[in-house]
Amino acid sequence: MRIVLMLMLWCCILPLCAQTPEVAVGMDGTYLLSDFGEIRKMPAARETLEKAAAWITAHGGGVLVVPAGTARELVVRNQFQTLRPDAVTPVLTIIDRRGGLVVTHPPQIGLTMPFEFSGWAGTKTDRTLDTYPDYLPHWGSHTVTAVNNTVLRGSSSVLRTCEVVKRAGSEVWIYPETIRGIFPAQRLSFTMPGVSTNIEVKEIYWDTARRQSYFTADVPAVKADGVGQLSNKSNVGSMLITTAHNADSQSFDFHVWREQYGHGDAFVISGWFAYQGDVMSSRGDENGVVLNAEIESDIDPFSAKVEAVDWKHDALTFAPGARNANKLATSRPLINMNPAKWITAGTVCIVPAEDWSGMIVRNPAVQNKVDDYITWGITPDRFPMTYTDEQGEHPSLTTWDGKPVRAFKYVYKDKAYPSLITRGANYLGGRIIASPDCGWTPEVVGRFFAVAEEGEYVSGADGGGYFCGGAPDKAYRWYLIRAFKKNPDGTCEIRIERVRFAAVAAGGPTLYDEEHYTWDGHERPLTYIIAPGAFVSDIAEGWQEGMNSSPGAAHPRTLKLADGPYRGTATDFAPGDPVTQAVGADPVFPRGVRVRQFNKLPSSWPTSAVEISNHGLVSTYAALLIGGDGMVDRDLVLAHRKDRKPPHGSALSIDSVTGAGIRFNADVTEGALVFEQPAHEQPLVWKSAAGKTVLMVNPKSGNLSISGGEVALPTVKGVKGVSATGVAANNLRGINAPVKEGTQMLAVVFPVDEPDANYSLTVQANWFTMDRVVRKDANGFVVSFSTPAPKGATVDWQLIR
Repeated sequence: MRIVLMLMLWCCILPLCAQTPEVAVGMDGTYLLSDFGEIRKMPAARETLEKAAAWITAHGGGVLVVPAGTARELVVRNQFQTLRPDAVTPVLTIIDRRGGLVVTHPPQIGLTMPFEFSGWAGTKTDRTLDTYPDYLPHWGSHTVTAVNNTVLRGSSSVLRTCEVVKRAGSEVWIYPETIRGIFPAQRLSFTMPGVSTNIEVKEIYWDTARRQSYFTADVPAVKADGVGQLSNKSNVGSMLITTAHNADSQSFDFHVWREQYGHGDAFVISGWFAYQGDVMSSRGDENGVVLNAEIESDIDPFSAKVEAVDWKHDALTFAPGARNANKLATSRPLINMNPAKWITAGTVCIVPAEDWSGMIVRNPAVQNKVDDYITWGITPDRFPMTYTDEQGEHPSLTTWDGKPVRAFKYVYKDKAYPSLITRGANYLGGRIIASPDCGWTPEVVGRFFAVAEEGEYVSGADGGGYFCGGAPDKAYRWYLIRAFKKNPDGTCEIRIERVRFAAVAAGGPTLYDEEHYTWDGHERPLTYIIAPGAFVSDIAEGWQEGMNSSPGAAHPRTLKLADGPYRGTATDFAPGDPVTQAVGADPVFPRGVRVRQFNKLPSSWPTSAVEISNHGLVSTYAALLIGGDGMVDRDLVLAHRKDRKPPHGSALSIDSVTGAGIRFNADVTEGALVFEQPAHEQPLVWKSAAGKTVLMVNPKSGNLSISGGEVALPTVKGVKGVSATGVAANNLRGINAPVKEGTQMLAVVFPVDEPDANYSLTVQANWFTMDRVVRKDANGFVVSFSTPAPKGATVDWQLIR
């Protein structure tokens, strides 16, 4: 009986032992991967990781340590948590200690945070400060986390030219433009014609004859004296955050949420920059910057060739050798770049919108026609520009901010295509009209349109990028075709998808060069491309980490594409087709800084959204500096810019009602407004219903002029001359000029010579007589009288040019 009971007990325990690894768990819930199975070779290490993750999660969660000795090929990604948990669901954190670098892989969703955070987190640091009854001592900083990065030596900041003198053997003497920042044993990149290598500084010396410092180095590749360049910029920052958003999302890379319920000074983000050095060490420095924003448009997208398609699974596999797989993303189309599958026949004319910002139809009598206006355009002769109600006359059409529209600027063949705002969306205007020989049919809907005219795409000729790199070939802006119409005259029209707070069927694209638009009397046919393509819906099996990533043959290299009209047609993706993922055609420029205020109570102090104060001992060049191309002549600037526009539409745009546009509460030492006028006039312009009134000073002569409107002055003082021409008068009038008794002639000499004798005169004598100007010269005039001058005779005169 005892034997039977023992056998029964053993049969019950044995399955449990088989299912439970012999693991050693620490007091803090930490497990070793090696306790779960083989870790030294693949694929066993991957199987052990999956087994450990499942077991730990099923037994209350914990921390799994990947120790030294684990197969180097094992790629750890903690993606075992796939559902958003409740507050008590166990999760797994993985700590990888291979190679001596501690890498923490938190759960990809994590646990729910308290309500005020409104979300979930993979890691959390939580401190509740309550030292009662021992309160904090005077002053001091008491942070939750501190990072100390003390850089004592070893790093460099060098980018400078140098003179190279060849010495015996492999030794060279290098004379940098400054020795500052050079030190023995320093590693530098060195280039000169025919040589590109890394060098190490041996010793630094002073050349008495040349009165210049130099250092020695061994550079066997140098065969003769010459000029070279030294460089080494070490980045030894305290923290680096990298994120790659390859799926649509809204996120914060760094988010501070502070709730201020008590009193006291509060700095949400603060930077303290104390310096004794010159800050700038050499060429290429950016000076000292406390807060920095670098914004760049990346026009170097993913490109590849098709290897295979499997539409049963919506899958496209691209061949090895692709470029920029790290830049793959959802919601951007994959364009077929095989020219044999394009439509390029004929040309297109693109009519611009009246105002890309959008207009609003205010006239109740035509508000029900807004959709027709969006689809077919507006016939100006049939559109009432004003309407009248019991409150008076009003504009039928206004800009988005309420300014009346009095006429259409861009009319083509009796049609205007303004951007119209309705139903909370801006239906961007304009129109794409193709020539009768284009060959378009309704099948173009669902394909992608791009303007191929030179100047309307980005290429290597436009220069490289800052960090992202320039376009490897031609980077077109691709728009999804949403609607097609064929006109009775054989021309065709399409409407494209554009995004401005909403993705809608819009009229036409924004062009770089406004001269490429068409309107009556200004027709500009353009080349174009209509190409097949599809939106990418899943990039997980195609994406690969790393800049300029190129997945190899072992990589899945597979994208999921949305279905479309291309499938099963002659324009379908096929092996060998080159493809590229289009860059966003309608970007909204990111802002370097945004400040939005939602104050509810009046302030007891005159604060500002942005404050700039100088409490130092010396002046700064400018409190706010707005830069651009570095050139000041507008003709030179506009000539080399792609859109033929200045770098900034407005250096400062005040789009809100203000007490004062610009207020000067303190003295100025040079001028409240100073116009340097380095190359052209810098006018002041006032716009009105009648047009523009311009106040301007000639950069050469300094003469002030007002044009475009009348000048009303209650009084005028100190006027030296009046002229109705572009030539100024130097004399205004003479009062009580004496005339000798008994004479019938008076010669007047001007105090200042006139430019010439082209002026008019009015002469008034103080006795009854007729007068006649008999001679006019630049230095004066002569007047005769019909009767001799009496005693005390005088003459008044006025001069107008």
